[in-house]
Amino acid sequence: MAGISRVAVVLGTSVYSHIQVSKIPLSFSIGISAAIGYLLQKPFLSPSLLGCIIGTFLLAAGSAVWNNLQDRNFDRYFSRTCHRPLVTSKIDGKTAFIQGGLLVLTGFWILVLFSPDFRAAFAGLLAVGLYNGLYTGLKQKTLFALIPGASCGMMPPYIGWVAAGGETVSLKIILFMVLIGIWQIPHFNLSVLDHRREYLASRQFNSLASVFSVEQLRRITLIWVASFCLLMLSLPLAGLAVVFDHSRVLLIINAGFLMITFLKHLTGKPRARYRLLFVCLNLSLAAVMLTIAADLLI
Repeated sequence: MAGISRVAVVLGTSVYSHIQVSKIPLSFSIGISAAIGYLLQKPFLSPSLLGCIIGTFLLAAGSAVWNNLQDRNFDRYFSRTCHRPLVTSKIDGKTAFIQGGLLVLTGFWILVLFSPDFRAAFAGLLAVGLYNGLYTGLKQKTLFALIPGASCGMMPPYIGWVAAGGETVSLKIILFMVLIGIWQIPHFNLSVLDHRREYLASRQFNSLASVFSVEQLRRITLIWVASFCLLMLSLPLAGLAVVFDHSRVLLIINAGFLMITFLKHLTGKPRARYRLLFVCLNLSLAAVMLTIAADLLI
């Protein structure tokens, strides 16, 4: 029995490590953002919507595995990443490469099978290329890596949009993509502020922490949060969240609460609660997605 227990523990640890490198919560949220893009074109539930979510989720999970593999030599310098499986050698590089490849390949073919054409699948591969090919390779060298990084984060709603048969270019989906792109900047800034000392001490990154002071980075973050809130309030102008009056009210409450919270914690306080703001920003975007989805489906 003791031998069986040890095998079970080892197997469980291995499975958990593979789940960790796939960044399941993040990959799932990316799949949901693709679903919002799909619903903006086809506002009803269908098997192809589920295929879009699963395909995008698998692409994101595979890309996350490859990202862990690419960053394994740098993750050791940060307290939030130094215990990742590839850093601690719980998973070897070859296994991670194969795992990422299988996930990406499976996600690609699911998008092909559940979409009217190849646009969704190719958009997914473009997102993987932007993230693993450009952003991850450039982020240790230049701050301009944020451009392909933000562009990659904007792609999931577009994947869903074209998976539902939407036009290749449309103001509605572009506005939502820009909203997510703008949201990513303060999201990244808060991570830098929260781990500023580690960024400066590691000397491995040409990060915002080495270019801007804390106060400057706080002000920059406030500007981006304000831009996010203004764009959130403009969504009804492009036909998003306009069917019910309560949808617009929810967007106003969301934007107001977020702006007040950031003003309270980023002005006049020497020690801001960056993790709290990080959570608030994530919940704000989730609330926007939920509002749009409810407006489309109810």
